[in-house]
Amino acid sequence: MTVFLAAGLAAYLVAGGHRGTLTRAPKLPYRAAGVTVSALPAGGLASGAEQAEGSAGDFLVQNGRLSFVIGGDAPGPERQARHGVLLDLALKDFRVDELVDLRPVLRVAGKTLQLNMVGVSLVTEGKFPFLRIEQATGDGRIELTTDFRAAPNASKIELVAHVRNASAAVLRSVEVGERTRWPGAPSFAPRVGFPRLTSRAQVPWIGRQGARLSYALVFPRGPVQAAFFFDIVGQVGQETLAEVGDVPASATLDYRRELIVVEGDMGRAAEVALRALGQEIGWVEGRIEPAPAWAVVEARFADGKPALTVRADREGFFTLPLAVGDYQLALRAPGGEDDSEVSVLPNKATVVKFVAPVPGRLKFSVTDADGAALAARLVLRGIPPTKDPELGPVEQGSGAKNVVYSRAGAGELELPPGHYHVVTSHGSEYELTEHDIEVDAQNGASIHSVLARSVDTRGWLACDFHLHAAPSRDSSVTLSDRVLSLLAEGVEYAVSTDHNHITDYTRAILEHRAKDELGTTPGIEITTTTWGHFNAYPYPLRAPPPPYSGVTPVEIFAAVHARAPGAVIQVNHPRMPGVGYFNRIELNADIASAATEGASLEFDAIEVVNGYDLESPQLIQQNLREYFALLNVGRRYTATGNSDSHRLIINWAGYPRTYVRVADDKPGSVRAEDVARAVNDGHASVSNGIFLSVLANGNSGPGDTVTGSRVTLEVEARAPSWVDLSRVEVWVNGGLFSTSPPMAKPTPGGRLVWRVELDLRLDSWIVAVARGDEPMRQVFVGRRVLPFAFSNPIFVDSDENGVFRAPEAPEPVPVPSSR
Repeated sequence: MTVFLAAGLAAYLVAGGHRGTLTRAPKLPYRAAGVTVSALPAGGLASGAEQAEGSAGDFLVQNGRLSFVIGGDAPGPERQARHGVLLDLALKDFRVDELVDLRPVLRVAGKTLQLNMVGVSLVTEGKFPFLRIEQATGDGRIELTTDFRAAPNASKIELVAHVRNASAAVLRSVEVGERTRWPGAPSFAPRVGFPRLTSRAQVPWIGRQGARLSYALVFPRGPVQAAFFFDIVGQVGQETLAEVGDVPASATLDYRRELIVVEGDMGRAAEVALRALGQEIGWVEGRIEPAPAWAVVEARFADGKPALTVRADREGFFTLPLAVGDYQLALRAPGGEDDSEVSVLPNKATVVKFVAPVPGRLKFSVTDADGAALAARLVLRGIPPTKDPELGPVEQGSGAKNVVYSRAGAGELELPPGHYHVVTSHGSEYELTEHDIEVDAQNGASIHSVLARSVDTRGWLACDFHLHAAPSRDSSVTLSDRVLSLLAEGVEYAVSTDHNHITDYTRAILEHRAKDELGTTPGIEITTTTWGHFNAYPYPLRAPPPPYSGVTPVEIFAAVHARAPGAVIQVNHPRMPGVGYFNRIELNADIASAATEGASLEFDAIEVVNGYDLESPQLIQQNLREYFALLNVGRRYTATGNSDSHRLIINWAGYPRTYVRVADDKPGSVRAEDVARAVNDGHASVSNGIFLSVLANGNSGPGDTVTGSRVTLEVEARAPSWVDLSRVEVWVNGGLFSTSPPMAKPTPGGRLVWRVELDLRLDSWIVAVARGDEPMRQVFVGRRVLPFAFSNPIFVDSDENGVFRAPEAPEPVPVPSSR
């Protein structure tokens, strides 16, 4: 029998498996043959399942080995969008769950059909109970049902699709499949490897290795067409579609595939996948001696395309389950590469011995000008013909691609023999060093870097208010490595803003003994699918996260104010394609009006510059002009710049950063509420390589109000010698008022000072901007990232009447007494 699970979690018998007259059936939970189907209670999943999406009203299936959640019916657009979607998949509990979602997809004649949810059904006939997802086109002529069958103690879900043609015409070229999201680590597919760009390929299976779990989608009926999708952060998922042919009128067509979850690496998932494909398999195993710091072993088909990639363990052991046949093996390790050939025999293990290439060694030390050890980032580039080194196969602070973060400012690296260029840095307040070295198996190299602090930022705190780590599903960075990256970049205050998750860096900071170097407060990035992304900070650890599904920004912001009084609400990347709030609400900044119902402009800060914008100066200028337009109509928002860093490479933490003026600029003692108050009051400036100090009449800075029409403005821009500092601009009411003469390349501690006299007959606001014309090539290798900085506005009450009236505002704004 089939039980239709209606809204409100009632269970009903459905005659013949179709919706019709409903008869009351046993309530959930339903247990039979070792499988339990239940409805999640009001509290959702148990504590400790921070990465799981399951919530009240969703359906939980457990078979003794794995557990998964299917979205239930609930009001609101976001809840409706996840109705019938596979939301979570883990082994037993959800403390480790790296699947975001899996959605059935149906195409006919090359067109993806829009399917409406009919409902989630509980099917109880057969050997064990399972859930069936029922969907149909709006006219009801095409129906798609997908069974999620997890046999007792199995480590896989069998996905069985039934396409029913209820029309009088033949359905041509039917394709059935799914769209799967498991970001944070790249997918792997045989003959494809790890795709790095949006692409398509025919694949027999797809895998994804996470921190503790590995997943695989397997297609026993033959290879399917896979499309891999990427955004600016990395891979976001893939769509896999099988061509299943034509469906005659009033007929039904079935298609099966399997979704596997195992504990362990990609090798374990590959073994289960190959068996599901019915292939004879054997094993290649061995040990690398001496055991290197890390090693990757790849098996390649005869044509050189990848068959499987695994990591060796700490003792150097590795195992590759492979289909019977001949393969080339390739070893990558700190000392370089090695290769071999092997024949895989049925049900037998073939032993291979790799001798790790002997690496060259680089010893390094980093200090400040006084000789104290300094946390630092080292970037190593091969000098042709030497390739860039691979210092670690995964994102880890001890080595990520060709980047190393050092907490102690000293260490030793293993490198393939060759010539290298090494850049050592500690953020944009310090000088950096460059060294060319040569290493081989017999002769190493040693470098000592003295990084002098050449930019004085006393009274200001270097902050990054938008950061991600592994609690965000699109990041694989550990909390320890995230903190390490911040220390190496000279960031003094960090807010953790994982997606819909409250994270605390305190323990990681203590592990690094860095409580005096890095201040922190928990925050959260409220990530919606329909409105955009918003940060809230500081946010209490024990408070429930703000709602993000089925709610409007009005409701989201009200929840933040109720749960975290005094928190900053920041609109992130407002014009980023797909997730920009200003795009979603169709904001007209010239009149501060949103066209979308439910939108709210009652936030505190705008992330005018996001780390993913840095190679788009036109977009930065567009965002800045839109910010100016909002100021002109009386909207007092604070402009921020943040890295939005998800990774340890390329997307550097602290670029850009926001400097905040606080009474206590010591990272170890500054209070979170003081930082938030300074942001809300506009006592901030944005920096990407240049530090900017702005004073009006000698004592009023960003966020302050000066009284009187005559203003003497002093702008001082400071930068280390590796940052180009070309000019300073003064903007008044959104128009360019004055530009300083061009400046020669600065020396260490170089600065540009520009004084401007203004006579403002109307209430006005003033913003200073500093720019450089040469990219920061040493820090952003191979990228064109220009240095810049801009202040938040200084307001001028020109007519001295105690109120500030923005140039185009309909009503004057009282001058706050605190300013």
